[in-house]
Amino acid sequence: MVGNFLLKAVDLIVFGAMVALLGGFVSHFIQGDPRRWRNIVGLIVTFWLRFIAIESAKVLNEPGKPLTLTSPLVLMTIWGFITTITSVIILYGVHKKFM
Repeated sequence: MVGNFLLKAVDLIVFGAMVALLGGFVSHFIQGDPRRWRNIVGLIVTFWLRFIAIESAKVLNEPGKPLTLTSPLVLMTIWGFITTITSVIILYGVHKKFM
């Protein structure tokens, strides 16, 4: 039941979060505030959370299916972590360069 709800609702939740983060980025960009880079990282995290939530819902719907290192949930979590850390490092360098 929770898995089905998550499958149906995740797109709207992620869309709302991305609109809020994008609006914050535009606001900080217009004001010239360096906090705008945080919103870019937030967008990247939200992007990956959508896929992780969908795969988590599939696991909740099929609890007997084993999780392995090659299952989509594990792979998307690892790639999400890697891209988030990479974006933080890159944006930190961009922030230092322009400050």
